[in-house]
Amino acid sequence: MKPEPLRIFWFTEGRLNHAPTRHRALIYESSLVTLLGDRIHLHRPYEYGKIRADCREVVISLTHSPIVARIVSSLYAEVGRIRFILKYFLSMIHLAASFTHVIYLRCFPSLFQRFMFTLTRKKIYFDFDDPLYLKRPAREQGSCEPEGVEEPVMARKMAAFLKRCTAAIVSNDYLAAWARQYARTVHIIPTSVEIPERLLCSYAITTTFIIGWIGAPENQKYLMTIFPGIRRILDEFPACRLHIITSTPWDFGHPAVVFIPWHIDTWQREVQRFSVGLAPLDDSPWTRGKMQFKAVQCAAQGVPVVGSTVGFDLERWKHDKNILFAHTPDEYYSCLKTLITNQSTREAIGKNGLALVREHYAAEVNARRIADILSGSTA
Repeated sequence: MKPEPLRIFWFTEGRLNHAPTRHRALIYESSLVTLLGDRIHLHRPYEYGKIRADCREVVISLTHSPIVARIVSSLYAEVGRIRFILKYFLSMIHLAASFTHVIYLRCFPSLFQRFMFTLTRKKIYFDFDDPLYLKRPAREQGSCEPEGVEEPVMARKMAAFLKRCTAAIVSNDYLAAWARQYARTVHIIPTSVEIPERLLCSYAITTTFIIGWIGAPENQKYLMTIFPGIRRILDEFPACRLHIITSTPWDFGHPAVVFIPWHIDTWQREVQRFSVGLAPLDDSPWTRGKMQFKAVQCAAQGVPVVGSTVGFDLERWKHDKNILFAHTPDEYYSCLKTLITNQSTREAIGKNGLALVREHYAAEVNARRIADILSGSTA
C-alpha cells in the first residue's frame, strides 16, 4: 500500500524574504513536493504596520493629503486584520483536520494552536538556527551591550515548548546539546542553500581583487575585530577592495571599503564578484550557536573563504583544503595574501568548498533528510 503523503504546515517568525524562512522552509518546497507529493504551507503574523504604510504611500500619491491617507490606510489595515483573523481561525480548523506535521520555525504556538494540536495529536517540531535563549548582539556600532548572556524568559519558554514537541530540529551540534536537555529527540540539519549554477565564481584574473563580506548589520562587529589585518592588505595591494553587503553599513574609515546594499534580487550577483569571502566570528556562547551560513553562501558560488573556526563543522571543513582558517588580524592578513598571490590555491579551495556544499548543504540533500525525519515519525 502506498504510504499516505505527509502534509506539512510551517509557522515562521518573519516575512517570506526573512533569511530563516527562505533557507529553512521555503527552500525545500519544490524538493519536498517531489519527495512527499504535497505542498508546504507557511503561516506568518499579520504585518499591520507594513500594510498600513504601503497603503498610506499609495493614497498620498493619489490625493496628496496626509490626513486622507492616514484615515484610509488605518481603515484598510483594520479591515485586513479582521479578514486575517477570520481566515486564521478557519485555517486552524482545516489544519487540525488535515495536516500531519507542524513545524514552528523560531516561533511558538498561540494558546488556541496548542489546544487544537493537543486535541488532534499532531506531530509538532521546533526548528531554530540561533541560540535564541541568549542575548543577541547589538545592531549599533560602538555599543557595549553584552551578548551571549542568557535571557531567562526566552530560555524557559523554549525549554517548555521543547518538552511538548515531537522533536527539535537545529542547525549545529552546539544547539543540539542545549536542546537535548529538554527535547525527546533532536535532529541536526544545517541551514541550506541553493547552488546558483549560472552565478559561480570564475577565478579569472581581473584588475580588481574583491575581498567580500555579507551579513546582518550587527555582525559587522566581528569584521571590525579583524579589520587591522584587512587594512594592511588594502594598503599593500592598491587593486584590492573590501565589499560589504548588508542593510546598514558601519564606518570602517578606509577609502577602499565599498558598501553594497543587500537586496534579495542582487546579492548573489554581488557574491559572484568576490575573489575571496570573509567569515570572522568571535568565540562566545552566542557565536558557538551560530552556523557559518554566510560562508556557506559564498562557498556555494565557488568563492574561497577565510574564516574563524567558530561556527564551522570541523569534521567537514578542513584548513588548506576547502577553507583557510584564521583568528587574529595577522592570520587574516597572511591568508588573504596567500590567496591574492596564488591563484591556483584560491581556485582549489573555492572548488573544494563548492563540492562540500553540494554534498552537505544543498537544499535537495537536506530536503530528503527532512522527509526521512518526518516519515519516520508517522508511525
